[in-house]
Amino acid sequence: MRARRADPGFYPRANWHALGLSLITVRDEYLKRLGYLQRPTDEKIVLAQTHSEILSTYRLAKTQPQYLVSNSNVSRATEYERLLARPVQTAGGQAGDVLVYQNTRPLIHQTLLMFSDSFGIASGPIFAGAYTTVIQVNTNNMNNRQIDRLVSEIAALHPVDRIALLVQEGNVPRVIDWLQAIDHSTALHSANVSQGSTSSDSRTQEKLRP
Repeated sequence: MRARRADPGFYPRANWHALGLSLITVRDEYLKRLGYLQRPTDEKIVLAQTHSEILSTYRLAKTQPQYLVSNSNVSRATEYERLLARPVQTAGGQAGDVLVYQNTRPLIHQTLLMFSDSFGIASGPIFAGAYTTVIQVNTNNMNNRQIDRLVSEIAALHPVDRIALLVQEGNVPRVIDWLQAIDHSTALHSANVSQGSTSSDSRTQEKLRP
């Protein structure tokens, strides 16, 4: 990120959120740490002129360079979005807080469940360039302590292979809350197993444990 920040289109200064090439950089570093060195196929990056995200909120028009990303293999799966809206709403979110993307030529044949703040919303289609399915959940309206239940409910409706947490640095405490909730749920699962429990929730969390 630091090596590329001099490029004005990498993370436009008049924007709040990361988009385009900056998110590709985050994704590729993430994939590299998982051992995947190959880039997703059919991904196109174009430098374009776009409107400032910040100034647009004040009805001021200013264009700036920004890299736009497209992938003809990636599309929205609205039928799954409608299916997954209920558990998201139960956790305090809105129907539009869950977005699902599918890739017909993935690099990794897995489903990635991503929890994020608003800074991660645009990351869904970028990460979908690598995965068969990406379920992207914006948690800004949700109860952080309910994430363990949300993971179980989503996994019961659509298989999940990996979970990613993506937030801007100011929301690191939110990630800590998520991890504590998941760790507490795992501890309860271990206690239930020792007592001979075979509940469906326990089996789901066992499957999702890293």
